[in-house]
Amino acid sequence: MSYLEGLDAMTQGQFPEAVAAFSRALDASGDDPDYVLARGVAETLAEQFHPAMKDLERYQRLGGKGREAELWTYVAEAMSGIATPGHAIPGPRTSRAGKANLRIPSKGRHTALFQYLAI
Repeated sequence: MSYLEGLDAMTQGQFPEAVAAFSRALDASGDDPDYVLARGVAETLAEQFHPAMKDLERYQRLGGKGREAELWTYVAEAMSGIATPGHAIPGPRTSRAGKANLRIPSKGRHTALFQYLAI
């Protein structure tokens, strides 16, 4: 029942309420990968980025299928300005060592994930 309440809250844009409902569903069901993924998505949209990324990683550890968790991880990173070095895309503005020069935005919502800077 809580899972359906979470889905309803998501469709109404009530993301913190969806997180709470999915948490109740997880408390009742244990480690259901679909519930973990749903909570990770709701946490991302509620701008609770650290817990979101933990849940999205947990979903993958639980054997969740598909790329949905990976894509939502990118969304959480982009929205929060959190940069994961493994997600850097090499581009024309790299250092002499061949590593991308990344500027990680410290503030601001929905900023680009990586910004390349010239040396």
